[in-house]
Amino acid sequence: MRPVRWLGLGAMAALAISCDAGPKSGELAVEVATSRADLGALRFTVVAEAPETVDSLSATCAGCRVFWVRVTPQQIRGVLTGELADGPAFRVLVSNRKLVEAYSVAVNQAAARDYQLTSTANTRLEIPGQQ
Repeated sequence: MRPVRWLGLGAMAALAISCDAGPKSGELAVEVATSRADLGALRFTVVAEAPETVDSLSATCAGCRVFWVRVTPQQIRGVLTGELADGPAFRVLVSNRKLVEAYSVAVNQAAARDYQLTSTANTRLEIPGQQ
């Protein structure tokens, strides 16, 4: 009877280890990095390498708002508005938070707080933990 117990315990341990090794959906933080003091809006794109997916966004910066649309399971386009500065921007819900390198964020356009389009040269969105 003892060998059966050990076999059962071994099977449960193997199952627990294999469950932990699989994909883990969750959120990734995205941060603004800019030298601009008057940044008021960013139009951006979030992309996942297939088969990974991006599901939704939520703003994390103080006093800002994010508007977005899921174009495909691998792409979200959005606009972030507010008094934007270096620091937290938004969180993106992804299919596998363990594969940080499978996700990218690009700034497509930027606007100052007076609504004038401005250069994106010194402004980017970053996912901490990427190389």
